[in-house]
Amino acid sequence: MHDRLKAMRRVQRVHELIEEMHKAELLRVVAEVQETKRAIGRQRAIAQSAAMEWRNALGGGDGLVASFSVVRRTAARGHELRLVPLLREKERRSEESRQRYFDSRQWTEKTKRLSEKVEDDLEALEEKRLQREADERFLARRRWIQLKSDADKR
Repeated sequence: MHDRLKAMRRVQRVHELIEEMHKAELLRVVAEVQETKRAIGRQRAIAQSAAMEWRNALGGGDGLVASFSVVRRTAARGHELRLVPLLREKERRSEESRQRYFDSRQWTEKTKRLSEKVEDDLEALEEKRLQREADERFLARRRWIQLKSDADKR
């Protein structure tokens, strides 16, 4: 039974390591999603800034700045359009990663409960063994006292 407990603890440790690996992967993928969202936000800010710059350049009659603003806005929109599908892919991977972490977390908890059950079973067996030994000592002492009493009566 002790071998079984050792084996269960090894299995539990393996599941804990797998869980840690999945957690690290999840954190990495979530960070990638956040970074992509920030990049999209930066591109939108650049496009908005370029649009305002274009309006101001048109109002001021500066055609070169207006042309440059159109190019900046177009480039920013193009970057944003390329980032959106990338964001969707990263969000999909993030969800898969989240599910793997959740599954490995459940397995870790299951193996932990099994290890605890094996440990509890071992403790119960040890308690029974100790009680049986105490009962045997009590009965042996009682028999000895009875035999001694019977011998003294003769």
